[in-house]
Amino acid sequence: MKFKVKYLQLNDIGWLKTKYEIEQLSCKEIAQEIGCSKDAVRIALIRCNIELRQSKETNKLLLKRKPKFSKYPLLNDESWIRQKHLVEKVSIGVLVKLSGAKQVNSVLQAFKKFDIEAIPHESCLVFLPNVKALPLDNNLKINIDVINGCLLGDAWLETHNKKSDNSNPSFNKRNKFHDHVSLINSLLFEDSKKIIEEWHCINDKKLRYWKISSFCDKRLLLIFRKWYPEWNNYKKVIPDDIEINNILLLHWFLDDGSSSYRNRNYEKLGWIQRKKQIILTFCTECFEKENQQMLCDKINEKFPLNARLATTNSGTGWRIKIPQSKVEQFYEIVGPPPIQSLAYKWKQL
Repeated sequence: MKFKVKYLQLNDIGWLKTKYEIEQLSCKEIAQEIGCSKDAVRIALIRCNIELRQSKETNKLLLKRKPKFSKYPLLNDESWIRQKHLVEKVSIGVLVKLSGAKQVNSVLQAFKKFDIEAIPHESCLVFLPNVKALPLDNNLKINIDVINGCLLGDAWLETHNKKSDNSNPSFNKRNKFHDHVSLINSLLFEDSKKIIEEWHCINDKKLRYWKISSFCDKRLLLIFRKWYPEWNNYKKVIPDDIEINNILLLHWFLDDGSSSYRNRNYEKLGWIQRKKQIILTFCTECFEKENQQMLCDKINEKFPLNARLATTNSGTGWRIKIPQSKVEQFYEIVGPPPIQSLAYKWKQL
């Protein structure tokens, strides 16, 4: 049975097979040829029982037919790349420097375009004189406890294309305290990395912040998929397999932890006694209640802190709280303040 359609070609099985299977045009290209939408072409292919290609296969065909050109001329020269990397065994980091690129991802995209398989970094033999090699790992140390602790707070992972496994994420962190950013920098980077000064206007006030950003790194992709899953529209969640330890708690507390004093009145033997308490909370209201409860359960499984949810007027309406009776134990677990600027969070009775 043929359906009435505005574009007659979409009822012609032979024509569709020629365009889609033999000429290997994409739905978008077929649509442009006859002047309809690509969704109309897709529906017609399904109606005619023509098996659809996966998006990855379509992208390969498009790249082969219409190759993307890099803004770095040397990365458009296949013979140069093959000679340097496969024959001379020049590392990818050196290729970044020689080509003038700013990120490793630019070289990796060229590899993908020319179907070049990268050789292992430890197999590279040539490091050209007077060229500071930028290794594939960008000097980034994957200290997962520090990274997860920061991601529970204000740090974030960023990628140009959240859906693509070929778009590698970068790690980013910003804070108003220089020594805090410097601490994270020393823990995650082998070499000294420039800390960038930024100015932001908040409530009509111009405030100074400090920021570090890694280069795009393939090793961060798995971490990105856990923290920014597709099912949550690539918005941050707390991973189900997150592992709790003192290092993670420390860096989470440095980022999003807060402490304050509270005076409470107790009636004892007919007279009022005033008692000072420490209130310790984490600003986790960006996460859903169920996600926070899961984190509380994991914390309490690892340490007897009795972490619990408390209501708040912002975000999702819930924050994580450490009860007053467990605050001193929490301080023992995370240890003394590692930097002076945030030492005020370690309250004393």
